[in-house]
Amino acid sequence: MAEQYKKEMILERMLNYTDSGYDKSAGGFIFDVEKPVSIELETYHTRLDNINDRHFADTSSGIYLDKYVADYGMKRKSATYATGEVTFFGSPGAKISIGDRVSDLSGTIFYTTDEGIIGDDGQCTVAIQCAGATSKGNVLARKITKMPITLKNITSVTNDKPTHGGSDTETDDELRERFYDRQEHSNIYGSASWYEDEAKSIDGVGDAKCIPLWNGGGTVRIIIVAADMQQADETLLERVRKHFENPIIGATITINSVDTLSINISVNIVINNDYNIENIKSEFENKVKEYLKTIDLDGGVIYIRKIGSLLMGIDGVEDYTELTLNNGSENITINADENKIPVLGVVTYG
Repeated sequence: MAEQYKKEMILERMLNYTDSGYDKSAGGFIFDVEKPVSIELETYHTRLDNINDRHFADTSSGIYLDKYVADYGMKRKSATYATGEVTFFGSPGAKISIGDRVSDLSGTIFYTTDEGIIGDDGQCTVAIQCAGATSKGNVLARKITKMPITLKNITSVTNDKPTHGGSDTETDDELRERFYDRQEHSNIYGSASWYEDEAKSIDGVGDAKCIPLWNGGGTVRIIIVAADMQQADETLLERVRKHFENPIIGATITINSVDTLSINISVNIVINNDYNIENIKSEFENKVKEYLKTIDLDGGVIYIRKIGSLLMGIDGVEDYTELTLNNGSENITINADENKIPVLGVVTYG
């Protein structure tokens, strides 16, 4: 708010406008009458500023930003549920029911969405979905190991692969950035940028790339990445296909998930004995996972020194040796035309 509309300045001007023949000192009648008016006028101007802010993308927020971008055919993306699979271990014949609960160490709950029976090999794999629509549902492999409620004749559970596809409701900053991206593009109906913006507007999509004429005239290929910067599962792919199911100027549209490049890490670490090695491993893998998300469809470089700095930034780590990425000691480059994103593979600790 401008300085001239603050209550002190308003009161000063009101007193100046008042005839000098009156006592205008603090505590006097005139002062005490005009002071509350100045406070109300400041409140009035504050509200006017707030109303004015709601009419611009860079200053509006919440439902007012929703209304603003809606005038341009956009809407805020909703949160999505992470999905995956877990394997139960137990006595042959033991049953897994739909709705049985499992969780990771942080307490994030998942429900089974399939029924199953432990086989003669003592195990059974079923699909799961996070209880809440949130990015917290994206957990690394072998982290879902808890059963909040004991299941009869089931001894343990784990997830061999990461869960994926979970995302939070789009924030104001994220929505605003996507709005600006759309305004910067020509967005001619049926153009490459139009396809990309349309794909990015779909719940659960984190990034998209359009390849025109990829299979001859009249063909369009759209490569998508899930909101957690992982491969898109079939549910998300089908959601995107449905969005584009009405032909655009006769185009034949193919929707594919991005390919992934597994980044396998091997490292020997030296820790302070006062720290828990499993906690250090978990923190390191989460940090690497977040770092790899910075490499999008435009490509980029995975720096081995950065991986090392992430490890040294963890409390309890004193040193490391023999750090390798995919059995090498060099940086890994992913070119834009490869249409790949890096994902954390196997981490081996010496």
